[in-house]
Amino acid sequence: MQQAAAFGLHALDLAFPAQAPFTPENTRILATGISNGGGTVLRAGELPEATQWFDAVVVGEPNVVAPGARPFYDVATEAALYQPCALLALPNAPALLPDAAWRAAATARCASLRAAGLLDGDTPAAQGADALARLRAGGWTDGALDLAGLNVGFDLWRAIAATYVHAYARATPAESLCGYAFAALGPDGAPRATSAGERALWWSDTSGIPPTAGVELVDALAGAPDPALPGLRCARAAWTGDDALARRVRAGVETTRASAVPRAPITLIVHGQDDGLVPIGFTSRPYALRARATRLPLLGAAARAALRRVPRPAGVA
Repeated sequence: MQQAAAFGLHALDLAFPAQAPFTPENTRILATGISNGGGTVLRAGELPEATQWFDAVVVGEPNVVAPGARPFYDVATEAALYQPCALLALPNAPALLPDAAWRAAATARCASLRAAGLLDGDTPAAQGADALARLRAGGWTDGALDLAGLNVGFDLWRAIAATYVHAYARATPAESLCGYAFAALGPDGAPRATSAGERALWWSDTSGIPPTAGVELVDALAGAPDPALPGLRCARAAWTGDDALARRVRAGVETTRASAVPRAPITLIVHGQDDGLVPIGFTSRPYALRARATRLPLLGAAARAALRRVPRPAGVA
């Protein structure tokens, strides 16, 4: 973030040479970001240099690992396993598929989890209720679960698990962790080489999470009766287990954990209270609570951290 601020000041020097030089002393600098970028900006605001570089840190829905809070990798891999089954106990959750189709998929996931000993209940309804209870026990709120049907329908949690297991393990391009890989696919569904034109667009058109800009998720462990489950169990074990992969992933996660000691004069977090992708209860709320409770001797009484709750607009279900 300091490099970004320095680049911005340099750009101002070039654009307005008569007013140059632009410096942190004569220029108001606001550091801002959302989601993963928001978490990065919060951590930048914790650096000792933040007192000189930033007048304020303003972030939206930050994916930040607060002290003592569950990391997003833990939350996402749990959701990937249990949310598809929990849909049976969330009948009002919006879905992308017709009712019969998503219920069949949810019932299949419930049965797979029950067979693996990861779920209780002898009927789909009981299994769905148990999956929902496990999510709630882990800290998921009903508001954060409202869009579970859409997140499951987009296969979002598996895409996140596949991407993050490689990122946190600092895997090389040659590694295929939990059977996951990323490739452009041909008409037959097999990986194909990409063109120079396709690759040239990746920097601007990709979201970083497959499927994106022609890059698809390849799951080598997929197989009947629940194709996604083997890879997801591996990704989950990369957090809950104690093998070499789990140690790599947990070490990677810890390098991203924040201190929740903001040093910028103002830290403002804006986060929807029913965010179902980056739930506030695992990220912004524990960060803000810790920040408020932490003494900030470097800044004295001028330092403050605030969390702004964004209520649902009137008329929105």
